[in-house]
Amino acid sequence: MINKKIWLFIITILSVSTLATEFNWVLTQEVTGQIGGGRCHYSPYHELVDWGHNNNLPWASAYHQQSSFSESNSRQLLKLPYPYEISVKGMNVHWGLHDLEEGYQGGVSIFSNNRYETSAIATGYTRNTYENTIWITATGDEIRGCSYDYRGGRQPVQQGRFWARMNSSPYANTIIFGEQNKNIGPIARFARPYLLTDEEPVFYATPNTTNILLEVTSQNIIACTDYDESGKCDYEQAEACDNTGGDWAWYYDSNLNKTVNTCCGISIAPDTCTYYSQDNLICGQNEQQQWQTLSNLQKGITKKLQCPTNISVLSTGQQILTCEKPNERATTIPKNNFTRTTLYDREFICVPEQANIYECIGNNTFPLVTSNPFREQGERIIVGPTTYECQQNSTWIVYRTPCLAGERRTNDETGLIEFCSPTQGWIIDLDTDEGACRAAGRLYNTIRWTGTQCCGDPLDNNTPQAIYEEQNGLGACLNNTPIMSGQTITNNTVINHQGQFYQCQGTLPSPELQNAGITPAHQGVCGQPLLNTTSSTHSICLPNGKWHQTPHTEIHQTKTVAWQTLPNQLQQGCCPENKCWDGNTCKNPGEYYQIENQGYQCQT
Repeated sequence: MINKKIWLFIITILSVSTLATEFNWVLTQEVTGQIGGGRCHYSPYHELVDWGHNNNLPWASAYHQQSSFSESNSRQLLKLPYPYEISVKGMNVHWGLHDLEEGYQGGVSIFSNNRYETSAIATGYTRNTYENTIWITATGDEIRGCSYDYRGGRQPVQQGRFWARMNSSPYANTIIFGEQNKNIGPIARFARPYLLTDEEPVFYATPNTTNILLEVTSQNIIACTDYDESGKCDYEQAEACDNTGGDWAWYYDSNLNKTVNTCCGISIAPDTCTYYSQDNLICGQNEQQQWQTLSNLQKGITKKLQCPTNISVLSTGQQILTCEKPNERATTIPKNNFTRTTLYDREFICVPEQANIYECIGNNTFPLVTSNPFREQGERIIVGPTTYECQQNSTWIVYRTPCLAGERRTNDETGLIEFCSPTQGWIIDLDTDEGACRAAGRLYNTIRWTGTQCCGDPLDNNTPQAIYEEQNGLGACLNNTPIMSGQTITNNTVINHQGQFYQCQGTLPSPELQNAGITPAHQGVCGQPLLNTTSSTHSICLPNGKWHQTPHTEIHQTKTVAWQTLPNQLQQGCCPENKCWDGNTCKNPGEYYQIENQGYQCQT
């Protein structure tokens, strides 16, 4: 079974991972309600009068004389503090002629500076027809509902409903391939304010591409990628394939003339590693007998298979490049060996002796996808007689540095500890060189780059620089020891989340933080998790005051098991509303749990 991390791709701290889809989307607010009373102006009124004149009806002139308008009686439905593109219509509004004696109208009108501008009026006899007009409003405009009796002297008709749909300006976002339920943000951040006197609005989010799916929950706007345009999130399909032991990919089916998906090892399960030339897709197993697949559409992704000898493949978005040992033919895929190639501003290099492909990520935090073999700034690999070094700009160059990046030594003259910088030679302050800090972190577990500083630098021992938090960072530093995002201290009651410390509410103060002079933020039990603590998990406080990692982004509730718990189980936990707690994790409705001879089924 493949590592699920393949499907969890990351937005780096320094820059957005370039294997990302950019898209625009529009938030639509839809409001409905009763039109109610109040007289309103009806611009086609004179057409009604002219129609009466043309048919020699005696009331036409009288109605013309009685026409009047009182905007103060029109009921205000919406007041718009910003310009909008708005669609408005009247529904179920009674208007017509009865025995050629009476006419009614009702609908929705727009007013600017208390002056009537235009309206959308229901027409015809008593029926569900309407005029639907797109208006471009200005700041301060009002939408009013009204109805009117043309006979004069009578009260306005009390009937009908209005419908108004307001579109926001397009918002720009990016999402990483396979990212699970990316939370774009709360509705309140994007919704435009307005004065509403009837019912609560309904929200819709619409992307400008069919490769993105958007969902508006009760509080947030959630996005995921859908590269095969199946109407399902890619990560959900990938996880379903992974759970059956396969490997998921999307490709272009020339027979169907559209992009589809496959689960290598399940939907297709060749006896040997096979290249499907018509679909530009390869499917086979690696040395660990795990299924691996790749299509030419999966740009920037590399896989290694055994076909039957080892071969690594890399998708350029148009073709599949190969990297295999000299004088070996691993599979039926056309041999297309390369030395170096650049995709998404990242340079890849083939090492034929290993049949491996490495991505140079430079000073970025992550590779394009977490399954790609990679090297960071300052790290080197050997290709034949030549040594290459990964540079800060994510390119490979022939290695000429006289020291190993990140390597440490003690200067005999000064007695200070120095580190090898890939760009500056030997330095003493890792805080000034991110590349050197990252390279040192690959060699020494006590050194880590936390976002803007290097924690674990010996130069900072017993100094104020050895204690800090990083806002929106990768971690924090306690007594020059890195505490990275997702790590806990104080018996699991305090967690580092994106560089800052959070403590479960109601637990005892943390001696480590007190001694460091750091006051943590407090988080209540269950509720909204701290999102994106790691690339694949979010953090939430359990009822026992301990931190718990969850893959779910929605609001959690306290849930209790229905049996006497085992020593390794907790009686209470936190799960989304539609899931059950089994003592350790959240389970979906319909899943079973058996303890001794008693079975339980999750029902919500």
